[in-house]
Amino acid sequence: MKNIRTDLSSLSSLVGYPVVTAHLLIVEDDPDLLRVLSLLLQRANLAIDTAQSAQSAILACQRQLPHLIILDLGLSQSQGLDLLEWLRQSEISTLPVLVIYTARDLFENELQDLQAFTSHIFTKSRISPTEFRQQIFALLDEQVERSHPSG
Repeated sequence: MKNIRTDLSSLSSLVGYPVVTAHLLIVEDDPDLLRVLSLLLQRANLAIDTAQSAQSAILACQRQLPHLIILDLGLSQSQGLDLLEWLRQSEISTLPVLVIYTARDLFENELQDLQAFTSHIFTKSRISPTEFRQQIFALLDEQVERSHPSG
């Protein structure tokens, strides 16, 4: 089985510019943390969009549905939940992988509510940047392979 990233990396060399194979959306209302996450997660063949509100995130998803969304639930005015509700009600056939990245511990009932739509929940103070990066890239690669199966 061929690896699609290997094939596209070869194509990138031929055409002389990177071919985007994965699309990530980071939703975070803290501009400094948003910038840090964007830099931390940069890599070849990855397009990163950012949003500082649920409304901006919804517009970004309507333009191009990402493979993976990193969502801070603590957006002002509970907007993080607004994005979840929009995804829940949308008629998107293949939902993106959703990763919650939050500053606070969640209550058991909150965890249960999120499990239907969430792949992973990370507490910001409990995961190192290196481990977070590795987890995100593993999830992203898995989602890209699933959406572009090799022949």
